[in-house]
Amino acid sequence: MSAATAVADRMRLPQPSRALWAIALAIFAAVVFVLFNGQYTVPHDNDAPFFHLLRDAREWLDANRNTNIVLVLTVTPIRVVVSAVFEVFTLVLHQLTWPGLTTIAGALGLAVGGWRLALLMVGGFLSMGILGLWQHSVDTLAL
Repeated sequence: MSAATAVADRMRLPQPSRALWAIALAIFAAVVFVLFNGQYTVPHDNDAPFFHLLRDAREWLDANRNTNIVLVLTVTPIRVVVSAVFEVFTLVLHQLTWPGLTTIAGALGLAVGGWRLALLMVGGFLSMGILGLWQHSVDTLAL
C-alpha cells in the first residue's frame, strides 16, 4: 500500500446508512408538503370549453344508450361484462376481510420480492384500514 492510499483511507468520512437517508428523505418530503400544500396546482374550471364538450358528450351518451341501436349493440354488452366482473371482484375482496387481504398481500410480496416488499405490502394495507379508507381502497383494488 502506498503512502497516498494510506492518507486517503484516513481522510475518508463515514458514509451515512440507508436508514439515515430514508429518515432524511421523509423529513424533507414532510417539509416540502407543508410549505407548498395547495400551491402550484392546476385549477379545475367547469366552464372551460373542453369540459363542456365532455359533459355534453356524456349527457348525450346517457340519454341515448338505450335507444340508439349502435350503442345498444356495442356499449351495453361491454358495460354489462365490465360491471359483472367488477361486482364479482368486489364481492370476493370484501369477503376476504382486512386480515385475509392483508395476509394475502404480504404473502404475495414475500413470494415476489422478499421480506421487505412483504412488510411494505402489509404496512400499506394496514394503513388503509387505520385511516378509515378500507371500503374505498378495496373497491379501487377491485377496479
